[in-house]
Amino acid sequence: MAKVQTKVTITSAQRDIAISPLRRLFILIARDVLAYEGSPPTRLHISFFSDSKTRDLHNKFFNDPSPTDCMTFPIDDIEDAALPDGFLGEIVICPRTAIFESLKQKNTPLYELKLYLVHALLHLVGYRDEKSLDRKKMKAREKMHMLRLEKKGLSH
Repeated sequence: MAKVQTKVTITSAQRDIAISPLRRLFILIARDVLAYEGSPPTRLHISFFSDSKTRDLHNKFFNDPSPTDCMTFPIDDIEDAALPDGFLGEIVICPRTAIFESLKQKNTPLYELKLYLVHALLHLVGYRDEKSLDRKKMKAREKMHMLRLEKKGLSH
């Protein structure tokens, strides 16, 4: 019997970084992080948007027109996500922000995209970062996942 895995769909509506060659990598990362965090197999959508589209969404949903790296849109009822073939939510990532942030952090844009994906996945499984202590816990969890992914050849 085949193992049931999270179904990940990916779309890209931006021209800053080619996502097609990275699609399989992002699917593997999403499945790995969700499985490690104990999420049941589910469905997930990841969108890569331009800076302007990301700003529009950030303003519309968070009342903040500034650029952002990623946003998560979890489903309203977490119990539905636990159902077979349930929908966990959507992740929006801005590759242009990854390019600019990679210069500041002395990382590659690809590393930043992976970090944003891990960060967003953690949000979808319940981690928060509004308070200082929560932010520290989330940063530690991000670091742990990035190190795990690196050991598996899915980071850097």
